[in-house]
Amino acid sequence: AAIQKESKNNLCCDCNAPSPQWASPKFGVFICLSCAGVHRGLGVHISFVRSISMDAFKQIEIERMRLGGNENWKTFFEQHEDTKMRGVTWDDATIAERYSGEETIYNLGRLMETSSVPIMGICLGHQLLALATGARTIKLKYGNRAHNIPALDLTTGQCHITSQNHGYAVDSSTLPSDFKEYFVNLNDGSNEGMMHKTRPIFSTQFHPEAKGGPMDSSYLFDKYLQSVQLFKDNQKVYRDNRPTQLMLDILSHERVGVEPVSLASAA
Repeated sequence: AAIQKESKNNLCCDCNAPSPQWASPKFGVFICLSCAGVHRGLGVHISFVRSISMDAFKQIEIERMRLGGNENWKTFFEQHEDTKMRGVTWDDATIAERYSGEETIYNLGRLMETSSVPIMGICLGHQLLALATGARTIKLKYGNRAHNIPALDLTTGQCHITSQNHGYAVDSSTLPSDFKEYFVNLNDGSNEGMMHKTRPIFSTQFHPEAKGGPMDSSYLFDKYLQSVQLFKDNQKVYRDNRPTQLMLDILSHERVGVEPVSLASAA
């Protein structure tokens, strides 16, 4: 209760609703019931919400809430290098953009810049991949949650029945010039996928795995695996077994007391 009186924690961090009764300890923020539902939609690996009145907080979660706070998280978001690079502010960013992993978006962007490895994204992976290209996401009025939603393949004109569960969608009008829309929702016209025009990079908002739901789009996994096999076949006979600079940067951040090293020094 004492923590909630500090750093504007008496207002929902996302919509400013008064007296928020939920919290996301990972980010140290207090949120209202409505925004807590959006956080759940991001997945527990992104934001695991707890009720202030009904749940017991672990000691480490209490410490995160004490050290965090709504204002501290907003300041961190505004000052983050990737936030500035994409030209977004807290007020015009969606909840997905505020919490879905600035570092993940940054690393995806670097991967596409530094490697020709095939990439396939699904659901939140689709949105993160789009954000990494510089595109934006939008909040849907109702969301799409069902096992029988029609999605049109814009490359073949075929309609697939798909399984979906999301409340946000990629704004296809913001896709960069080297990407194009792959699938579109025939119910509400929202984006359901994107693909690179020349490289083996694509993603879908719906779930092609869909066990046990419709399997119309399961062929996408065959498409991806074929791209992976072609990528491996086209590699040079001599393989450089040194880790990439991207992996060196990521691993050094994951390990306590390890400083980043250059690729040259790892030789």
